[in-house]
Amino acid sequence: VWLLHCHLERHFSWGMTTVFIVMDGETDEARLLPPPTGMPKCSDAGLMTKPFDQPDQHEGD
Repeated sequence: VWLLHCHLERHFSWGMTTVFIVMDGETDEARLLPPPTGMPKCSDAGLMTKPFDQPDQHEGD
């Protein structure tokens, strides 16, 4: 998920943001590249990620 927001921080608090949900492709040409070495994670910045975490398996499976 990529977070996109306006360059003005106050707009962020007004809900003027959106996200792009990106899925990995099935072929080599469509697969996402790995993140660069040392790229910080959202959790490292103290951002809330829990609502977006995907479970490893579905309940009841």
